[in-house]
Amino acid sequence: MDDLNKRLGQLETQHPESWKVEELRSTALSLSREIDDIRCAEATAALSELLRK
Repeated sequence: MDDLNKRLGQLETQHPESWKVEELRSTALSLSREIDDIRCAEATAALSELLRK
């Protein structure tokens, strides 16, 4: 995520249409949250399986 923020910062300085960069940032943040949700769900399922044993 840190690398993504750095790249988005570069894009902001190179392109005056910052609203597009904001849209990219918003989409990236949303996608990151979805990935975190999936990881948490997988970890919860794995932990539940271990606790059942």
